[in-house]
Amino acid sequence: MPPSDEITPPEDYSRRLGGAALGARLRRLSETIDGDATRTYDTLGVTFEQRWFGVLNQLVLNGPLTVGELAGHLRITHVSVSQTRASLEKAGLARTTADPDDARRRRLALTPAGMALVDTLRPLWRA
Repeated sequence: MPPSDEITPPEDYSRRLGGAALGARLRRLSETIDGDATRTYDTLGVTFEQRWFGVLNQLVLNGPLTVGELAGHLRITHVSVSQTRASLEKAGLARTTADPDDARRRRLALTPAGMALVDTLRPLWRA
């Protein structure tokens, strides 16, 4: 038994299980990367959620898109894009507008604040 002043690290459960815990290990890696990215954005004084990147980038590349179009481009679920859309709208970075070709559909577009944020972050993303 180790002396009382030594701390034994807990067993790494997902490492012990190897490939069987691959999903858990990937989630942990993703959380670590997201945390590192958040700290980088914080040093710039910018509030940015990592999940916004794909949607923002697609809107810059393609202009206004529907949630379905975004989901297709990003190969993620409609629900995931809808949640990101709501978060971007709440932050004032994007807004929905009526589709000029079909008033039943809504398109997501960047606001001036969204474009300003993208312009601020472009050098970081290039690096």
